[in-house]
Amino acid sequence: MGFGGISIWQILLLIGFVFFIWFSIKIARHSFGFLNKAKESSADPISSANEEEAFDLSDFQFVADRMLSEIDVISTEEEIPLDNRHGSSPLVSEHEFTRTVTNSFIINKKQITDGRIKTSLWTLIETEVQKNLSKSIGVEFGEQVTRRVTVKLEAAPGKLVRYKLIWKQKKREGTALVNVEKKQLQVPYSSTFGLFHAVESMQT
Repeated sequence: MGFGGISIWQILLLIGFVFFIWFSIKIARHSFGFLNKAKESSADPISSANEEEAFDLSDFQFVADRMLSEIDVISTEEEIPLDNRHGSSPLVSEHEFTRTVTNSFIINKKQITDGRIKTSLWTLIETEVQKNLSKSIGVEFGEQVTRRVTVKLEAAPGKLVRYKLIWKQKKREGTALVNVEKKQLQVPYSSTFGLFHAVESMQT
């Protein structure tokens, strides 16, 4: 049975074929639209990054540096016992010590209340604040400092003396005032630098 020599099965096959073509075109359009959205989405971070990199340096100005504190902090300690409990004359000895540290500088971003500062500006702010402090105190941050010392130690007859060599550094904390995009910002920082020593003793 058919229509004009075309069987029902042929008609059904033709309808199925047309439906398959229509469905394939619809799927292809959907996939193409998704890819376009994905491309646009992946382009957004680049566009955002370019906007941050386009920051005008003339909008940045270093204003002042306010020192809050500067103290001595212990880097490490070394103990040297000198035992002369069984001696009848003074015991004298020399010891050589070497120590290496790095001058460090950090900005405490958590204490900054203005959270609208662009990520790309932090490098600029940190560089400028560090550069100003370095010039002010005559220290190169990131530089290693090595000290070698020779200490002369002595214990009296019948005594045990415990010496302690204490390596110390300067720790300075402060706040830098900078103008960023017409806003004044307080930038708290902490720096550790230099290297010196002290000797303490306890006699028993």
